[in-house]
Amino acid sequence: MRITHEALQLIQDYSPRHFQRLQRHVRFISYQRNFSGGQWDSKTSTCIIDFSRYAPEFTSAQVSGDSYYNSYLMYYAGVLIHEATHAYLESLGFPYTKKTYQRIEQLCNIEERRFWWAVYEFTDEQKQESLQRINLTSYDQFFHLSLWERIQKMREIIKEMNDMNREDSTQ
Repeated sequence: MRITHEALQLIQDYSPRHFQRLQRHVRFISYQRNFSGGQWDSKTSTCIIDFSRYAPEFTSAQVSGDSYYNSYLMYYAGVLIHEATHAYLESLGFPYTKKTYQRIEQLCNIEERRFWWAVYEFTDEQKQESLQRINLTSYDQFFHLSLWERIQKMREIIKEMNDMNREDSTQ
């Protein structure tokens, strides 16, 4: 997908350190539905991206003509960096557990913002405001879902995907 190539190029241009991290730790980038906008799969070394959580109208066909393309591109590049940071921390031996997930998510969010700061000129005050806006509530809610609740969420996502596929096939 064109946006993947451009997001990787943007990362390489503005943050070689993050680009190296991606190259070293991420084998695959996959676009599929998940619980959040991005997800790290350590078993397959895959960064899973789901734009539909934030932009339901996003499809590969539509994005090239979308007026928000640069926003999608920045979002996508940030998610890639966020998920690659999960991979990096995992490679250092930091497990993702109930005791560690908040600190890990905080670090991943900070790395994502560092990339944005490299692309756009942020003042120190804007950087501090950006850090203060990190909200871990959604991580808390997800992490504390029971197995049954996770299954229910996945069933909802699968149903949405099936509905979207039916709509696409009738058009």
